[in-house]
Amino acid sequence: VQVAYATILCTHLALMMLSGLLILGVYQERCSLLTPWVMGIITFMALEGVCCVYSNVLRDHINKRFDGVCKAEMCFFVLRILFNILAIYGVLRLYRNLRDGWSYRDPETIQL
Repeated sequence: VQVAYATILCTHLALMMLSGLLILGVYQERCSLLTPWVMGIITFMALEGVCCVYSNVLRDHINKRFDGVCKAEMCFFVLRILFNILAIYGVLRLYRNLRDGWSYRDPETIQL
């Protein structure tokens, strides 16, 4: 169980670093910095799902039933998956718009 929790902690730390890349990519309007976040969020959410199920199955085997912590952990995980799906949708829309040449910056003013 401790290995699963350590893996979940490492995935969260990696996601924080990838979120820094996402913020930088949005600020600079660079598609190449958005891609690692999308790939990382998909990969690490799958890994976190496996670890969450693994730790809950082991805890269920020891306690002989699913306790309140298990139910709360799974509800929180499902809620995070839903929010991450919305975030991926928004980032992919931004990625497509940037790839098509759109810019969200104010146009430079030319003074005569």
